[in-house]
Amino acid sequence: MFTFLIEWAKNQAIEHGLWFLFVFSFTESVIQPIPVEPVLLALSLVHTGSPLTLILVSTLSSILGASFGYFLGKKYGHPAFLFVFRKHGKKWMESGEKFFEKWGIWAVFLCAFTPIPFKAAAWLSGIFEMKFLPFVAMAIFGRTLRFGMVVYGIDLFLSA
Repeated sequence: MFTFLIEWAKNQAIEHGLWFLFVFSFTESVIQPIPVEPVLLALSLVHTGSPLTLILVSTLSSILGASFGYFLGKKYGHPAFLFVFRKHGKKWMESGEKFFEKWGIWAVFLCAFTPIPFKAAAWLSGIFEMKFLPFVAMAIFGRTLRFGMVVYGIDLFLSA
């Protein structure tokens, strides 16, 4: 199932470009399960502009989506989280609480930079009432590094 969705995402990225990247990156930070990397990969191969544009669009939209998730978590809390993430919600909530207790603000960076579900970190940051500006700062730091590594990694690979 994911292979089909990833192929669909790549085709949409090629057809619709930066707008699709913006929407995809936004929704990935709130609810949808496919990471942004397949879309970034596809666009890195066909985008004729600066690689920095891809990094900026994906980071900005991801931060906007994560901020939306943060405020959903803050306003609707545990019940909404468990409803939206039915399959993994209880597990993510329990492990997220331990993770946030141990790592604090760095938990946001780790989720933004690694394959740990960033959308869960965004919601949980709001649920656990993390201050918004440190949340956004760490999210920007982690997402910029992650997306930058993908885009510039592809750029280096293609120019070699």
